[in-house]
Amino acid sequence: MPDRGSNLDRREFLKRALFISAGAALAGCGSGTKRKPAASLRQPPPHTPGGTSVIAVSAPIGPSCSHQEALSITLDALGGMKAFVPRGSKVVIKPNAAWTRTPAQAANTSPELVEAIVRLCQKAGAGSVTIVEHPIDTPPYLPVQLSGIEEVARRTGAELDIVHRERDFQEFVLPKGKLLTTELVAKPILDAEVLINLPTAKVHSNTLLTLSLKNLMGMILQRQAWHNSPSLDQCIADFATALRPTLNILDATRLLMTNGPKGPGEVKKVGRIVAGVDPVAVDSYACAWFGHTPEQIGHIALSAQAGVGEMNLNKIKVVQA
Repeated sequence: MPDRGSNLDRREFLKRALFISAGAALAGCGSGTKRKPAASLRQPPPHTPGGTSVIAVSAPIGPSCSHQEALSITLDALGGMKAFVPRGSKVVIKPNAAWTRTPAQAANTSPELVEAIVRLCQKAGAGSVTIVEHPIDTPPYLPVQLSGIEEVARRTGAELDIVHRERDFQEFVLPKGKLLTTELVAKPILDAEVLINLPTAKVHSNTLLTLSLKNLMGMILQRQAWHNSPSLDQCIADFATALRPTLNILDATRLLMTNGPKGPGEVKKVGRIVAGVDPVAVDSYACAWFGHTPEQIGHIALSAQAGVGEMNLNKIKVVQA
């Protein structure tokens, strides 16, 4: 294997990633402005017959329980990965790998968890599995490489698609948005039959926390426009009303407690995974780890008000896997 730090290796990696992105653009007729309605991804019911949102929380990951084992047991509480991934389906995984940080620094999703998800999707019979990221730090290949997720793609055979040019994105209609009515969204996300949202849990300088709902922001072209809008929290909620991942799996194995979202900062080891179809419920559960209530996080409260999911912890069924 070439030296991962060599210029040759980096050029080859970037060339391959850009080739995949270019292929996606050609498949979409090369248009970055063609409108696409709200996504019709496969979404199993997020509620029990009684109307309660259901989430599953893993046992602590450690020497006696690997990421793969913990994830498998956690998803079994929701019906197993096969309940979300039909045989032959096109699966897209969206982690947080936006920053030039190592896994131990907790700014990006754990590569062990990304690998566990890829392998479970493959075992369930997925036709293809693609890891998609739109890095913030540059050059765009470096965050994915340093995070360990590039190596995950190599080991598992999953495709790795780094999107960062306007032609990699397509206009997406947000019919229920209050501030946003359309947005440019990464084409692989819109083309997915199964979308797995894979954030890492950490603090954020603008929104207090970044969890499942905030991670969806990594799917758009111009993130700064949301920061410059009258309300970043409302933009997050608007987007969540239209783009609903099939499954949200929150990486709470390590929490970035200070200097988020990029760090470096204080890291707290929790060793947990939280999974559910309802991103509001997943995020609401995780707030307590940071000393917050869901009501204190603007985009969680606004998403709940918009009908995206359940914020009331008394109405969320928590299954301890």
